[in-house]
Amino acid sequence: MEGRPGSSFEGSIGAGEGGLRRFGLRTKLVALALAAAALPVLAFVTLTAAGRRSASREIAVELDAVARMNLGQYVRDLYAACGTVDALLAPRLWQGQSQLQLALRNAGGLSWDGPLVRWEVPGAPGGLVAAPQVRVGGRPLSRERSFQVPEPAVDALARDSAILAILYQRLDERGDMLAVASSVPAEDGSRLTGSLLPAATADGSPEPSVARALAGSGHRAMARLGGRMYLTSTEPIRDESGRVTGMALAAVGGRELDGLYRSIVETKVGERGYFAILGAKGRQRGVYFVSKAGSRDGEDIWDLRDAEGRPFVKEMIDEALRREPGTIRHNRYAWRNPDDPEAWTRVVADTYFKPWDWYVNAGTNESDFLGASLRTEAAFDAILRRAALGGAIAFALAASIALLLARRLARPLAALLEETARLGRGDLRGATVPPPLPARSRDETRLLSYAFGSMAAAFASLVRQVQRSGIQVVASATRIDASARQLEDSVAHQAATTPQVSASARQISATSRHLAETVDAVASVAAATAARAADGRSALSQMDGSVRLISSSSASVSRRLSAISERARSISSLVTTISRVAERTNLLSLNASIEAEKAGEQGRGFAVVAREIRRLADQTAAATVDIERTVRDVLASVASGVLEMDKFVDEVRVATADVERLGALLASIVEDVAGLTPRIDSVSSGTREQAEGAAQISEAMSLLDRTAAASRDTLAEFRGAAESLGVAVASLRAEVERLRVDP
Repeated sequence: MEGRPGSSFEGSIGAGEGGLRRFGLRTKLVALALAAAALPVLAFVTLTAAGRRSASREIAVELDAVARMNLGQYVRDLYAACGTVDALLAPRLWQGQSQLQLALRNAGGLSWDGPLVRWEVPGAPGGLVAAPQVRVGGRPLSRERSFQVPEPAVDALARDSAILAILYQRLDERGDMLAVASSVPAEDGSRLTGSLLPAATADGSPEPSVARALAGSGHRAMARLGGRMYLTSTEPIRDESGRVTGMALAAVGGRELDGLYRSIVETKVGERGYFAILGAKGRQRGVYFVSKAGSRDGEDIWDLRDAEGRPFVKEMIDEALRREPGTIRHNRYAWRNPDDPEAWTRVVADTYFKPWDWYVNAGTNESDFLGASLRTEAAFDAILRRAALGGAIAFALAASIALLLARRLARPLAALLEETARLGRGDLRGATVPPPLPARSRDETRLLSYAFGSMAAAFASLVRQVQRSGIQVVASATRIDASARQLEDSVAHQAATTPQVSASARQISATSRHLAETVDAVASVAAATAARAADGRSALSQMDGSVRLISSSSASVSRRLSAISERARSISSLVTTISRVAERTNLLSLNASIEAEKAGEQGRGFAVVAREIRRLADQTAAATVDIERTVRDVLASVASGVLEMDKFVDEVRVATADVERLGALLASIVEDVAGLTPRIDSVSSGTREQAEGAAQISEAMSLLDRTAAASRDTLAEFRGAAESLGVAVASLRAEVERLRVDP
């Protein structure tokens, strides 16, 4: 495919540089310098940002591990402290339980056969519980809750060994227990009696202390009694038959538990964390023993849910009970206080302390352990800001240096570009070979200018030579074209004349053949016309006879219609007579009817006959009217038919005269056509001879025309070659004339 010179090279350059072709060299140099200055800064910022993200992830993982380790250590330390306190209090507790059992035996033991008494029990149906009166050594227990009224069964133990006690009475076969004697103070300062200890919790799980007592064994656990925390021990109470009839509870408090409680409450886990201790089994399952700052002690949070609606307390306690006691596990849950704008993640470590049925939990806000991560991210951010500032300064310096260098490099190239543009416009004036450069010159710009000047000088010399050669070629092409035109005109004239003569001969031949065919057709038509005229003459003769026969038949029909008309008139007069007879008969029957009416019974039969005669007379009159109407119609039709037949007879006579005239005319035509046939045969013979001569002339002229056409085609090819040469030379001269060179 043709295109302007250099388009392929420029297309390849455009494909390689893309959008850079729209910018100048100075802009490209500045852009290159700026890119060289910006890329390292961008690379540094990018790598630093990537390192920041990677470091943040690694630090978060490490801090999470540290948080788990710290929380686990908190739980282990508390677990150890609880074990230490338990080891201190357990001997006292067992000693107190033994002293309680001994005191009961020394007092004469317990009996449960007293009369029924009613206890006010909060939470019981109706607020009352009926149970047999309990006696100690035959003396009934006091039901007073005031410590001003002594209770020997439990007060002596508290006075002698600082061990508090509660005596429970079994109420039913299920094992529900009722506190009937107590040295443990309630929250209001009274004795903790009249409280119910069910054998099963609300969800049906057994109360451990009651279940152990019913099974005949003791149980030790931490319990909240009267709003305070006690380490308790329970043992079953049996009657003489060995049946469990109650339960004895010994409780130890004192400085040890108070110190443990204060240390747990005052210990801060992380920045905002704290310990949470809840009951794990029985009626105290999910109840706070130790809460944050003691603000929620005694609150039941078993059914509490986190920010995602998950019953996290139940799940964590159940999972802790499934593990080995003392095994530490870490958990997370989403939490949101009422005044928090959004939920936050709480990280906890927990375990189960079996001796006290405690669920121990140490937890804090996840963000408390992420301070180092935040500080690391802040340090990376500071590095990024400094890098950005240094990059901006380096970018400004690079831009200044790039502008200076670009100006120095672009000035000679701009001059070279101006010379190139002048050369592109075809102006080669002044193009001479530049002076030679030093042998060791390494200035690419000067080398490029020297090469360009040498190329322009060589190109100007070539253009001058092409201009001189083009003038000579144009002159030769002009002479060749003139000779070809003269020869072509002669051949064209001959070729134009030959087709005209050939066409005239062919036309004469075609006309002669057509005339001969026409004459033959005329002869055939004349013969056929003569035959048809003879046939027409015979047919007219037959038609004349038929018309005459129709004329005679029409006259006969007209006569018969006249006879029918006469007969119809006779019928009309007869009908008139009948009508008159019917009228008279009707009149007579009327008179007869009148006479019959006058005669009375004798004339009744005659009256019937008269009525019948009158009816027949009426029918006859009606029929006569119809006949008269029909006869009138027939007369009218017959009269019309007679008129039409007369008219038809006249027309037949006129047609008969016309047929006679047409027969005479056809006879004359037959005679004329018979005389024309020999003359037509003579004309047809001469026309055929003329057509044969014209065909021979047309064939000779066709041969001459083919010879002239071949000569014309050869001259056309020669002239086309000459014209192509002239066009090529003219195009070359036009292109060369655009280039202005020195003479």
